[in-house]
Amino acid sequence: AYNKPITPLGYSRRSIVLVNSPELCKEVLTDAQAIFPKNDLFVGALEGLIGDSIFVSNNETWRRQRSMIEPAFSHIRINKSFNSMNEAVNDALNRLDKLAASAESFSLDLAMSHLTADVICRTTFSQSLQTTAVQEVFEAFGVFEREVASVNLRQLIFGKPWADVQQPEPVKQACITIRKHIRNMIKPRLRPNSVMPDDLATAIIQSKDPLTGNSFTESELVDQLGVFFLAGHETSASVLTWVFYIAGMCPEVTQ
Repeated sequence: AYNKPITPLGYSRRSIVLVNSPELCKEVLTDAQAIFPKNDLFVGALEGLIGDSIFVSNNETWRRQRSMIEPAFSHIRINKSFNSMNEAVNDALNRLDKLAASAESFSLDLAMSHLTADVICRTTFSQSLQTTAVQEVFEAFGVFEREVASVNLRQLIFGKPWADVQQPEPVKQACITIRKHIRNMIKPRLRPNSVMPDDLATAIIQSKDPLTGNSFTESELVDQLGVFFLAGHETSASVLTWVFYIAGMCPEVTQ
C-alpha cells in the first residue's frame, strides 16, 4: 500500500484506490480535468451545516466561489485582522493567568478551542465569544464535531455513492442553531446603506463574481461564513493543544 504508486484498497462498491506517487497526488489535487470530485461521504457530513460552499463544492461552482473569496484573504486583510487576534489572545492569557494563580485544573483542549473560536468570531463578525449568540454557535459546533456521522464503514464498503447520509438529531439541531445565528449576524449588514465593520464577513458580503458582477446570496453567505468557523476552529485548537503538551514535556524549553 505504501510502496506502489497506485493500488486498490480492498473491496468496496466504490473501487477505492490509494495514491502514493507525488506526481499522481498532484494530478488529483490540482484536478485540471475536473474528474476528481470531493468524496460524497465528506459532502454528506457537512452539507447540512455549510450547504454547497467552497469546502464541499466542485468544478464551476467551486471556481466561482474561490474567485470571490480569495481577495478576502489577501495580506492586507491579515494585517487588518491582527488587532482582533491579539485581543483574543490577551483575553485568553488573562484567563489562564487566573487559573494558574489559583492552581485550578482545566482542559487545555477546551481552552484552545475557546481561543481559536474567539479569534474567528472577532475577525469574522467583530464580536467576541462572550456574546450570547456567538457562545451558542460555539456550543453547537461542539455538538456537531462530536456527533456528526462522517464515515460509516458499512456505507463506505457496501453503500451506493451519493446516497443520503442520515445525521443524528442533535447534529441536525446544531446545524439549525449555527445557521440561524450566522444569518442573524449578517442580516443587518445587508440592509441598504448599513454601516459595516471592516472584518471578514464584510469582505465576503462585498465580494463580486468577476464574470457577472453578482454578489453572494444571503443563503450562500451563511454557507461560506460557516466554512470559516468550521475550517479554522477545531483544527487550529488541536495544533495548539499538541504544541503546549509537547512544550510541557520539554522543561529546557519552558523554563
